[in-house]
Amino acid sequence: SAGGRGRPDAAILDSAAAAESLLRGAIYTGRDEYALLARRALELHAGDFRRYGYAMAAYGRSVELILHPPLHIVIVGAADDPRSSALLSAASETYLPSRVVQRLDPVADAPQVQRLELPVRDEPVAYVCLARDCAAEHRDPATLWAALAAANARRQGG
Repeated sequence: SAGGRGRPDAAILDSAAAAESLLRGAIYTGRDEYALLARRALELHAGDFRRYGYAMAAYGRSVELILHPPLHIVIVGAADDPRSSALLSAASETYLPSRVVQRLDPVADAPQVQRLELPVRDEPVAYVCLARDCAAEHRDPATLWAALAAANARRQGG
């Protein structure tokens, strides 16, 4: 910055953006060390963010993702299977805040499927997960949206 006068809140905003990226990376990859790095990035500014008011929305958003992890919908099925595509469309087509949708091919993405500890079935399955807890399996695109809305209500404590 010119004359050494940058925005005093820039470091917090940069940490918030990095934290959100790391949190989403942790979800997609199943690597908990990314979530730990995200938490550390936010903890650096835990005592400072109140000074900057509404400009800290990005910081608050990242903290919210730690406190209330997004739904992670993982479709495990062959990439060329139309049933996989139908589940992906059903999971993606309507807005739902804090949702991460991922499609994994059981053969091409086998290491990722194993790291996420997801079983491979004979037919495509949409797993609805929250904070690495994948309690629900769905095979019907027509009923998937209702399941996602209910899971999101539970995620938000409602």
